[in-house]
Amino acid sequence: FVPRTDLEQALGIAPKVDAGVAADAIAEFLLNLAPAAYFSPKVNNLRGNGERLTFVACDIDRSWTIVLAPEGFTVSDGRDQSEPTAASLIGLALPLLLVLYRRRSSAEAGVAIDGNHELAEFWLANSALE
Repeated sequence: FVPRTDLEQALGIAPKVDAGVAADAIAEFLLNLAPAAYFSPKVNNLRGNGERLTFVACDIDRSWTIVLAPEGFTVSDGRDQSEPTAASLIGLALPLLLVLYRRRSSAEAGVAIDGNHELAEFWLANSALE
């Protein structure tokens, strides 16, 4: 449905998607991101030394935690409170989805970035599907 939201936005129509559906699309995007390195080579840059990011869909209380490791990244549902998070992207599910798909900037979408902005921008720049 992301292409549908593209069309709606191009026509000046505010996209309307159920928050649960948008959250499921976020989960699907994150689940399929690592294999997408085949056609989106920047995904291979999503490595680190244990840095943690969290994406929070605050309208339905769902979240995902990303850990950047030397061999790649892992994704888990929910906020992992056992370790501190370096950066968080927090917003309504649909705007958060549109930010993750690079359809809107975080500022345009009203998605807050808490913590390390450089880490959040690193993720967004390298997780773009090409």
